[in-house]
Amino acid sequence: MIRQSQYSDLFNLFDAFSQSMFPVRVTRSEPSSMRSVSRTGMPIDCYATDDEAVVLASVPGIHPDDITVSVNEDVLTISGSVMSDRTQQDKDGKPVTWYMSEIPRGTYERRIRLPFPIEEGKVEAQFAHGMLRIVMPKHEESRPRRVAVQVLESNFPEIAEKTSEDDSFSAD
Repeated sequence: MIRQSQYSDLFNLFDAFSQSMFPVRVTRSEPSSMRSVSRTGMPIDCYATDDEAVVLASVPGIHPDDITVSVNEDVLTISGSVMSDRTQQDKDGKPVTWYMSEIPRGTYERRIRLPFPIEEGKVEAQFAHGMLRIVMPKHEESRPRRVAVQVLESNFPEIAEKTSEDDSFSAD
């Protein structure tokens, strides 16, 4: 079972909106008959805590040096490229015929509009085993604040008890 956070629906809504505002660009040099990749080309997961937002992006085949992560106000942009290393000849120089080509190649870009402001200068990106993890601390104004509860010795005027003698209110 996948437990969804309180922000998952919000992330899904903002991501759907972002994808309509910033269409994903996937460009490849192969003929269209050889293309077999999803519309996004870069599946992601997003979650948020009280202090930060985290985006996990699946970027198999993309070298870490070929990944660019940028943040501009509330938009995270992830881009990368997988260069085509396919040759039309085998190791002996004989021509080859490709019958199937499903490994996505080309340039990918994904833009995600975040539902809250973040500290742009503190964003961190890490790469391991074909996965990109981006940690974005929330801006101080976006973080929930705990409010101390004061204990009073008497009742509030709004809930004072009514005395029966003079139809007036008393606040103890």
